[in-house]
This record gives sequence, C-alpha cells and structure tokens, in this order.
Amino acid sequence: MQFKGTRGAQPRADLLQESSPIHCAQQLGQRAERAFEALADNCFRAADIMPESIKNLTEVKADINSAGGLQRTALHDHAVALHLEIVKSLIYHNASVDKEDSEGNTPFALAQKAGACEELLGF
Repeated sequence: MQFKGTRGAQPRADLLQESSPIHCAQQLGQRAERAFEALADNCFRAADIMPESIKNLTEVKADINSAGGLQRTALHDHAVALHLEIVKSLIYHNASVDKEDSEGNTPFALAQKAGACEELLGF
C-alpha cells in the first residue's frame, strides 16, 4: 500500500494499528514534540551557544538542567570551559548550581579543579 504524500516512505506499522488517522497524527506529534524537547535540552551544552539563545530555549520550556554524559549539565560544561557570559546567563535563567555529576562534582567544583574558580566568583 502506498500512502499519499510520503514520497515512497511507509509510515511505521505500529502507528497504523489504531484505525483513526487522528490517533496516528497525535502519536506522531507527541514523538516530534519529545524529539524537539531532547534537541532543545542538548542545545544548552553547545560550545557556541549565545546567551540570548539560552533565554529563547527557556521560553520554549527546554530543561536547562538536563544532564548529558557523566550526568553533567550545561552549567558544568560551560563553567569548566570558562564560558563566563554563558555561565552568567545559565545561572540567571535558573540553572542549578548545586546539581552534582556522576562523580559528585557541582559545576563550581569542576571549575575550581580546572583553576577557573576565581573568574567565576566575580558574579
């Protein structure tokens, strides 16, 4: 069976088990929304993120405290890399300064270990 508008791609069979096209569309929409949320959450950790982008991401309800590898948040990553303007913006937008990574380090503990603490204490 060929579905109109799919350019030859077949919709996933598990989505077609329900007979209602509305139900299928709803499931696809929910999956797209979850994918967008995951993508937005990961954007906080991008090395080239601009502080104004952080505001935009929080406005669409991206999780500023989502954790990646080693359970580190964007604040962990940017604090240790001395991205001071980004760190300020993350904290301003309620990034958790107390969240610990998988080794029990807070963002500032990691920055201190990297010798970056003095720069971060100025705000």
